[in-house]
Amino acid sequence: MGVRLPTEMLWLVSAVIHQYKVSNQPPLYNLPWDMIGTLL
Repeated sequence: MGVRLPTEMLWLVSAVIHQYKVSNQPPLYNLPWDMIGTLL
């Protein structure tokens, strides 16, 4: 939390999470992943 990651890293993580959601569409995980995405 306290560590500052490069913007590229955050963008990469967000892209991976988004791709995972698009490809698998797990209903129970959509909300938690969206919340994590907003934190990034």
